[in-house]
Amino acid sequence: AHYEDGGYVDFFGTRYAIKVRDMGRRLCVIHGKTLVVYHHDVTMTVEAYLRQALRDYLEEAIEAFMQAGFPQAPSGLWISKMTSRFGSCKLPEGRLHFSFYLCHFEKEDIRAVVIHELCHLLEPSHNAHFYALVEQYMPTYRQVEKHLKQGGLTA
Repeated sequence: AHYEDGGYVDFFGTRYAIKVRDMGRRLCVIHGKTLVVYHHDVTMTVEAYLRQALRDYLEEAIEAFMQAGFPQAPSGLWISKMTSRFGSCKLPEGRLHFSFYLCHFEKEDIRAVVIHELCHLLEPSHNAHFYALVEQYMPTYRQVEKHLKQGGLTA
């Protein structure tokens, strides 16, 4: 993506106009439907903001599943600019990897990716047991997965 003054960014399913006010601070602030960027390096500043917000939300979602009784916590969480998948689970280490680009999707879509990858800690294959486990923790998983595969677009 190319972020610039007058451009936009999709963040957690909402589109924000980008307004640059260069004050030499690597900071972004949301005001209504505007993302104000306080640095001339807009791309780096916006991507750092999105990455941190995504990390915070991923950690929050993982913690919520742990509190709901999920039996195994991941050993670590990584975010990278994967384009071929939304997430992956590295076994036997138990590390979860998520695509940076998830930050553009709605939080419910991101939760579906989180529980999908968490369930791989217990079941590496995409078999019936795996999907039963996923749906145990997120009964709406199949619907959300369809939405995610359509690019997060609402019909």
